[in-house]
This record gives sequence, C-alpha cells and structure tokens, in this order.
Amino acid sequence: MLIPSQVIITYVRPSWWLPGLEIGWGIVTGLIAFSQNAHQIYALRVLLGLFESSAWPGMMTLFSRSQMLRWTHSG
Repeated sequence: MLIPSQVIITYVRPSWWLPGLEIGWGIVTGLIAFSQNAHQIYALRVLLGLFESSAWPGMMTLFSRSQMLRWTHSG
C-alpha cells in the first residue's frame, strides 16, 4: 500500500488524508468489539490492515521531511 498512499497524498492534503485514515482505523477497531463471528472479524481485520498500511507511509514521509528541515536549518 506504499505506492497508492503516496499517490493519494499528492492529490489530497496530508492534513485531511492522515486524520481520515486514523478515524477509519479507530472506527474499524471499535467495530471489532461488536463482531459476532469469525468471518466478521476477518473482514474487519482486512480493513484495519488497509487503514494501517496506508497511514504508515504518509506519517513516515511527514516525519522524515520535518527531520530534514531541522537538519538543514540547524547549521
């Protein structure tokens, strides 16, 4: 999911994309508590994995950019 997330983040502002992923991640996590059988848990875990795998590259990109800015302006 690295490539699709990075492509989407170029079209959608990270300030919208990343919080949306985190909200979706929280909703899916909460829905796991209400699942009633194994098939529902499997489906929700797949969705949870999609949210998590999309959020991780975006967050790491933003953190690395802020770190690079600190390094270039500290000297």
